[in-house]
Amino acid sequence: MPGILIAQAPQIFERADPEQRRELVGLLTSNRVLKGRTLEFELRKPFDALVTAANSENGWGARIRT
Repeated sequence: MPGILIAQAPQIFERADPEQRRELVGLLTSNRVLKGRTLEFELRKPFDALVTAANSENGWGARIRT
């Protein structure tokens, strides 16, 4: 399930209303800080490991984009 959520997060976010977007951001991230117009954050576990694996040379490649 976490891998599916990460892979589909951009599409889910685009179709979501503002409350659903807040929920998705809250589910996937922690330590959020707004600096000007930029949101800085850390991904929650296990999502952080999934994105790291996806971005590694031996990982899932372009299936997941962050």
